[in-house]
Amino acid sequence: MLRHAIYSVLTGLWIVLPAEEGASQTNNTDRGNIAAALDQRFTATWQGQQLGSILERLSATQRIDIWIDRRIDLQQTASYEFREATVRQAFQQLTANQDLGYSPLSRVVYLGPKASAREIATLIALAQEEVAQLPDRSAKKWLAEEPTAWPELSEPRALLEGWLNQADLELDAAGLVPHDLWPARKLPALPLVDRVVLLLAGFDLTCEISAEGHTCRVVPIAKPVEIAKRYPFSVHTRRAYQELAKGELTQIIKREGPHLVLRGRWEDHQRFQSLIEIGVKTGPTKGEFPRQKSRKLYSLSLKNQPVGKVIDQIASLAEIQVVWDRDSFPEDSDPRSILVSCEVVEADLKTLLEVILSPTKLRFRLAGNKLLIQPGE
Repeated sequence: MLRHAIYSVLTGLWIVLPAEEGASQTNNTDRGNIAAALDQRFTATWQGQQLGSILERLSATQRIDIWIDRRIDLQQTASYEFREATVRQAFQQLTANQDLGYSPLSRVVYLGPKASAREIATLIALAQEEVAQLPDRSAKKWLAEEPTAWPELSEPRALLEGWLNQADLELDAAGLVPHDLWPARKLPALPLVDRVVLLLAGFDLTCEISAEGHTCRVVPIAKPVEIAKRYPFSVHTRRAYQELAKGELTQIIKREGPHLVLRGRWEDHQRFQSLIEIGVKTGPTKGEFPRQKSRKLYSLSLKNQPVGKVIDQIASLAEIQVVWDRDSFPEDSDPRSILVSCEVVEADLKTLLEVILSPTKLRFRLAGNKLLIQPGE
């Protein structure tokens, strides 16, 4: 028999029911595994609830962390009913009737104005590209992952200064960050560069990192927010763009000699690379871009990136769940923060993981759609 959980609150009623007999109302995936959490299904009804309360319950029951942009009115009331809906569908419905958007990131889901939600992943990727060019010592500071928490009525400028001071970094043009007071928040471990970009985005600002990596300069966001990247011209890149162009065009692509240059959002490049990989593996079918599911091949170029973030992004593309065997690691260790660099071209998943993890002394095991990571022997 279904069990009903009913909670009375001042603003209305919150009800959560398991979708089926024996089902749980709580997502049991690892917290921080955004791809897996978004695909979890749940049943819930919120009646006359403030948006802040809805997001708080969604985060708690589905074990998903949400970075809420300062411009969101959390006191607005709404009513929603979800039956066997995925968490992704819930976010789509929560943002459908307002000028809001959401963006799944590596450890959190960003919720904010629609325009900012379309830009945030690209802003973070651009900042990470700056970090990748820094000397190793500076890059390690910017990529250090720390849990994020602050008390009620915290000032964002003070938070920013505190994070940078802790890393022995300087803040320039701090006056561009206006006075504001934020509600209390607690978020998972995020790289310093991600935290800085997320905080500043709420003010339509971002950061420029000095050449040696010692200073963060606050600057307005330059529009359009896009990444430019060159791809070798081939039948696969041409077909990939034709497929990409069938959706909403958020990118510009042009031919430059033996290359195609794609200017677009981080999501556009991820989609484009995925389409190229599928095309390389399957080849053309009756003159059309193939749509069948196939074994993916991966090409990856990175320098001084934390292995945890790299594995999270690969897991999202490969649609697998990552499990870190925490009990096997020393209590004071943080294996996710180990920096990795590699150049891989058209490798299968197993080969890709071997190349990335072998220098770290970590070992892995693939079982179905789960990837177990343990300390090496």
